[in-house]
Amino acid sequence: MIKIFLLLVPFFLLASTQKVSVQLEYKHQFEFAGLYAAIEQGYYKSVGLEVDIKEFKDSTNICDDVLSGRSEFGFSSSSLILSKLKGKPVVLLASYFKQNALALAVQKDITDIKELKNKKIMAMENELNHTSIGIMLSNNGIKKEDYILVKHDFNIEKFANGEVDAMSIFVTNQPYLLNERNISYNIFNPSEYGFYTYDGELFTSEEFSKENQDLVKNFIDATNKGWEYAFLNKEEISKLIYDKYSKRKSKEALLFEAYETEKLFKTNIFKIGSLVPELLELNAKIFENLGLLKKDLDIRKVLDSFLFTKLYEKKHLFKPTKEEKEYLKEKKKITVCSDPNWMPFESYVDGRYVGIAADYFKLFKQTTGINFQMKESSSWDESLNLMKAKKCDIFSLVMKTPLRSKYIETTIPYLEIPLVLATRLDAPFISDISSLYDKKIGIPKNYAYAEALRLKYPNLNIVDVENVRDGLRKVGNLELYAYIGSSAAIAYLFQKEFIGELKISGKLGLSWDFGIGVRKDEPLLFSIMQKSIHTIDESKKKEILNKWVAIKYEKERDYTRFFQLLLVSTLVLLVTLFWIKKLSSLNKQLIIAKDEADEAKKTKSLFLANMSHEIRTPMNSILGMSYLVKETKLTKLQYKYIQNIENSSNILLRSLNDILDFSKIEAKKLEIKKASFNLIDILNSVENTILANTYEKGLEFKTHYDKSKPMQLYGDSLRLTQILINLASNAVKFTQEGRVDIFIEQLNDKRFRFEVKDTGIGLTQKQIKNIFFSFTQADSSTTRKYGGTGLGLSISKELVELMNGRVWVESFIGKGSSFIFEIDLESCKNKRPEESVTKEKQIDNNVQKEILDEMMADELFLRLKNASMKRRPKQCSPILEEFQSYILSEKTQKMFDEVKSLIEKYKFEEVRKLLDER
Repeated sequence: MIKIFLLLVPFFLLASTQKVSVQLEYKHQFEFAGLYAAIEQGYYKSVGLEVDIKEFKDSTNICDDVLSGRSEFGFSSSSLILSKLKGKPVVLLASYFKQNALALAVQKDITDIKELKNKKIMAMENELNHTSIGIMLSNNGIKKEDYILVKHDFNIEKFANGEVDAMSIFVTNQPYLLNERNISYNIFNPSEYGFYTYDGELFTSEEFSKENQDLVKNFIDATNKGWEYAFLNKEEISKLIYDKYSKRKSKEALLFEAYETEKLFKTNIFKIGSLVPELLELNAKIFENLGLLKKDLDIRKVLDSFLFTKLYEKKHLFKPTKEEKEYLKEKKKITVCSDPNWMPFESYVDGRYVGIAADYFKLFKQTTGINFQMKESSSWDESLNLMKAKKCDIFSLVMKTPLRSKYIETTIPYLEIPLVLATRLDAPFISDISSLYDKKIGIPKNYAYAEALRLKYPNLNIVDVENVRDGLRKVGNLELYAYIGSSAAIAYLFQKEFIGELKISGKLGLSWDFGIGVRKDEPLLFSIMQKSIHTIDESKKKEILNKWVAIKYEKERDYTRFFQLLLVSTLVLLVTLFWIKKLSSLNKQLIIAKDEADEAKKTKSLFLANMSHEIRTPMNSILGMSYLVKETKLTKLQYKYIQNIENSSNILLRSLNDILDFSKIEAKKLEIKKASFNLIDILNSVENTILANTYEKGLEFKTHYDKSKPMQLYGDSLRLTQILINLASNAVKFTQEGRVDIFIEQLNDKRFRFEVKDTGIGLTQKQIKNIFFSFTQADSSTTRKYGGTGLGLSISKELVELMNGRVWVESFIGKGSSFIFEIDLESCKNKRPEESVTKEKQIDNNVQKEILDEMMADELFLRLKNASMKRRPKQCSPILEEFQSYILSEKTQKMFDEVKSLIEKYKFEEVRKLLDER
């Protein structure tokens, strides 16, 4: 019996991977990028498939190739629909191009389709008979005998040399080659003549689809997933095609094709690969109207048997073989190992197994009747060792890797979660993970994707952490720059423990595919668990995932509520601006009505203090929830809406900061805090802030300074940074092309000049005269076009003057502007004890002084909250000292004392909760 069993083991291992082939309708190019990406990223391999892609040859008939069994799958044009209507037993699996990509390029002197009579057309015969091109020609009176067919050689030379008058092209491809060589041409596109047909049809035979339903379904899902990756990583896949499949087209041409292909997929409307019966029926009607079909043909009935989605039936019943039944009867129970610290996926609460995986195993038990015994461990490492020692039969949730394949076999995935990067709030958006080679990136020790990422990005500085919580905590404590993990696990902890502390800064374009890991010496158990996964339908999977990840955000995912909150916040901000201007006007009447003016200033101060808290709180909630919503499955349009919400919220917060600074200016409370700092650190901070926007607009950005001069200076580094960021941001905002530069020059021992120069729209002399006034931009149309409160330059001017400096503008319309300021900065060799410089103005009313300080308390408490989140007492100390310089109300003083006491005891979590409740 044991010998027979050992003989069967290799059979089961070999059977876990099945070879299939796909016949293409053309040469290797981005048109088939989803297939290449699915192979390269291991999506096919993860579902047990080894896929061979067969390039088109002159003698190939794609439909016959699949029906004869020479290929399991084919990639065809819309002619496949006609083949089905004419009785071919083919099944449509996925349709990618939602608008025909096939068109005719004609010589420049041909301006009407009817002029193609007696002309030479280079194309494949089936293109002119059975595709949208043929329909377009036929509908315009061009019959088969009216033109001379030249066999397509998949080259533009004959067209370029004038040997043919027209040639069939893909609008995603040949236009690039024609433009590159400055060849003049016109295009006749069927869509412009009302013929919208499908293209890029993935199909198989009826026989193969019926006998291999699960295999076909897995192949479709993996291919669609490959397309998603390809569109997210166009340059990478273009390079892959060029390096590995064909050098027939340049990398630049492939990249051009990538962007044009995505347009024809219409991903803002349709899900990748979706089958739309109405569009198929419309295509069929076109064929019918052109007389290509029998008049009595029941089109709808034929098409019903054409769609795999209608033919595919899930195997909801668990049907074990005789051997499997005997195995389960003898085995009695299955021991399961898991990760004990991995919510929302799995964990143990009071000895009870809970989480996403736990809910799946309840379903597996109902379906199979298996008695699963959960073996609790203290860590993931311990679980791995238990499996290696054969003290566990299966892993509940595992990702396949080469190392693990030595001792476990992994089933098809039953859970797919995207991987994301979590960072601190001040980190920029990360579009390319390879750019973080000099940063420490945390990944849980012995996790599968750590192994995969180390292989893919060998230059990354990957640091092992204990688990998700440990990784996020270290990011918050500045021990790590970022943490890589699943969006579900990160989102779960964001709402539980790290609210407002961290954010999602980028997607990796990769997902975590989890299956069940079964011991290598248990092939029957592997077969049983594989079957049990097939019993879970998609609706049940969504229900489980939403229970653990989405349920906390149901209200926030109502985008109407987001926009309503955004609108309310905008109105509040507008009201705030109105009152500030109105109260400023009232202050000018102080001599005539001092009491009335004092009352107005008091009202304004209270109003601003309240608005600071009331606006920041919902804005921070909007930003936090937006990050989490973006990590759920969204359409492209929904993602764009959420992105707009984020951008608008950040604009509101920046505007609010300007308003608060402006209110301090009016109250003569804007201060300069002098301390030692390094000028290079200031310039690096400005550069990090500005680079994202310059990169997005394609601008060059650089700082210029004499490195031989002293860099360790004495002054207010925070306010200097604020001025430079303000001026540089303005420069980027008003510059569409060219560059932005910052020049630093030391005039003498105590005087520095800074110049922010751009190649933007420039200013007139009239505009320069008013540019530093509050609530003012170049003109009202500029304000509408570029946005902003018009306070940034006014605040910058005030700060420069506080540092005993001056600021001015030099500008020419259409050529650019230079904002220049000079300030006093001392070398550290002349350093004095820390001092505070303030514009002096007598304030007679002591009650008013107390109220003005209350206005600042809200901002100081917010700064304290942010500092405490980083769990660093030294960052809290300067804020505590600043607090003590003000006269506070009894209520605020009590709150301050409590917060200070907690910080001194290192109870940062209690600080955050206390300030949240404030």
